[in-house]
This record gives sequence, C-alpha cells and structure tokens, in this order.
Amino acid sequence: MIGLWSKAPHGMKAAALIAIAAFFIKFDSSSYEASNGVITACSYTNIAGIIAAVAIVAGLVYAYADRRHQHENLRLPIKTFWIICAVLAAVATYHLLAGFGTVGGPCN
Repeated sequence: MIGLWSKAPHGMKAAALIAIAAFFIKFDSSSYEASNGVITACSYTNIAGIIAAVAIVAGLVYAYADRRHQHENLRLPIKTFWIICAVLAAVATYHLLAGFGTVGGPCN
C-alpha cells in the first residue's frame, strides 16, 4: 500500500513543509513608543510568516491542479485531500495573523 505522503501532490508536500518551517523561521521587526514609561504604541511584523502564508496558499492551488493530472490509483482520497487542505489553510491563516502581529508577538 502506498503511504499518505507519497500520494500527496507535490504542491501539498511543499505547503506542509513550509507550514512547519515557518514556526521556526522568523524575520521580524518591532517598534514601540513610550510616554512616561508606559507603552502607548506598538508595531510588530514577521515577514517570514506573511511569505509563508502566501506560499502555503500557492502550494495548495498547485496541489489542486496537480491532483487532477495524477493517475486515479495514485491520488489521495478526495475527503482526505480536502481535510489536509483545510488544515493547511488554517495554518496559513495563523501564519498570516502572526505575521501582522495580530496573534502572538511582543505587542499582545
């Protein structure tokens, strides 16, 4: 029996690897303003998270197109395919929100 990883389209594999790597790779910048020792404004951006989110979505679009060209016996079952896509889309959303500093970061 062929395993899940070998049946996954290449775009999905790339999206999964990028999703995992983005938890460890950070290219961030932050700034804040303080008045009388109290932080009044704070800004945080993680460029790696934003790029990762875009790359994950691009990988999923490519995976969808690539899946249609795979032999039927070598494809992931359609339900499994969409579940993995949904999980990766959720991770991409997290990376995007974290990249703009909405989730996590020093300003929260």
